Amino acid sequence: MKKKFKIINLLIVIGFAMGCSDQLETENLSEFSTVTKSEAIQFLSNRNFKNSNNYIKNVDIDALKSELIANSDQELLVAPVQTADEGYSSRIVMLKVNNEVKAKVVHYLKKDEKSTSFTGEVILSDLEGHFYGGGWFENNLLTSTYTFREDVAGKTDSAECRQSCGHSADNEYCVCNTQNLSEVVIVASKPTPYVSISTIYQQELDGGNSGCEVECGGWPPGGGSTSGSNSTPSCGANEELDSDKKNCICKEGYTRNDLNECIKKPCPGNPIAGGLHVAPQKGKSGAVGGMFGNSSSGGCTRYGATDCSTPKNKSHNGIDLKSSYGDPIFAMYDGFIYSTKYDSDGAGYYTRIQTTINGETFITSYFHLQKENRILQTSSPLTYVKAGDIIGYQGDSGNLKMAISGGTVESHLHIEVSVHNGSSSWAYKNFDLVDPRDYFHSDIDDNGNSTNNTNCN
Repeated sequence: MKKKFKIINLLIVIGFAMGCSDQLETENLSEFSTVTKSEAIQFLSNRNFKNSNNYIKNVDIDALKSELIANSDQELLVAPVQTADEGYSSRIVMLKVNNEVKAKVVHYLKKDEKSTSFTGEVILSDLEGHFYGGGWFENNLLTSTYTFREDVAGKTDSAECRQSCGHSADNEYCVCNTQNLSEVVIVASKPTPYVSISTIYQQELDGGNSGCEVECGGWPPGGGSTSGSNSTPSCGANEELDSDKKNCICKEGYTRNDLNECIKKPCPGNPIAGGLHVAPQKGKSGAVGGMFGNSSSGGCTRYGATDCSTPKNKSHNGIDLKSSYGDPIFAMYDGFIYSTKYDSDGAGYYTRIQTTINGETFITSYFHLQKENRILQTSSPLTYVKAGDIIGYQGDSGNLKMAISGGTVESHLHIEVSVHNGSSSWAYKNFDLVDPRDYFHSDIDDNGNSTNNTNCN
């Protein structure tokens, strides 16, 4: 599938029936079951879809929903995806087969965007983009289906084959000449609004081809009935229903991450979950080298420069807290985004948040973030965050990547706190650096030892 990407919203019910029996037998139903939202998130999180080499480029986890399967009390979990085949609107579908999550991709290509009926292709593939089935529709009616057959190798790249798809020989939308396929057979099909589950999961469920006509454990791939329309949604771990009993929200004390999971917030004042621990310098500066200290604060904390006249003569304007790559970084306090910038030499991608508490205005700076999934600065209106909101994810930007590879320090979040000096200007130069430890919920002593109080009161 080699086309340009565009989003297509199909509001009509379309479908095709391949490989399902006239009688839906109980033993077939027992082979598959519903995937919960939390199971789907875990399944997707184990696959790095953001890798440029992957067929699937992105999954819209926020749009995950369950859709009904005819003649079954099980449901199919569905979400929009972006794939390397950019001309198709695609959805990932998930089901548990023999208690193991299995996922496939359903692709759509509508010939006429202005038409209220559907004419075009529906294609089935695995997560790597390997085609194994599909169908062509004319005004919501299936005219042909495509299935993989080894015994027709080399016979599909022809005008005769394309015409058997229901098109003219040069029709650009036909699967026969939009796919780089040499092993496709075209078969006739009777109109139906459903695709059978045994067709989508034909390898897992041993789907046959006995000419199903009505429902047959089917699912309308164009976006059929959702379980939420007639029933209460099933919430995942650390979720609960909202007041309208229509949507799942995170429980109090939890927030939603980029994988759509509800994870526990740290206590206000802590930027990292699970307690604060100083990331030491690997050389003679040790744990104290990861702490705050400069000439204006009474002394430097590191060796290797001329910033201070004391033996430890290299300043460090913040504190380094152990944090693994990809860990969520939380706002320590309520406030608005003061700036989000990039510094190639030191801070890397960083976020600054301005807060006022009891008349004191200060800025908290979070260094070495990932570029992706950050809350960014806006000017009209200002972006406001609350304590415990995820503002970004731990990265290795700026000078951190080289420092880690050089063995001088481990992965960490660098935190700086600067207090406004009372002037009429709110430029950053009018904020004075102070020891961040005074603003943490957890206690860190002068030697870098931590006492983490899990009671947030």
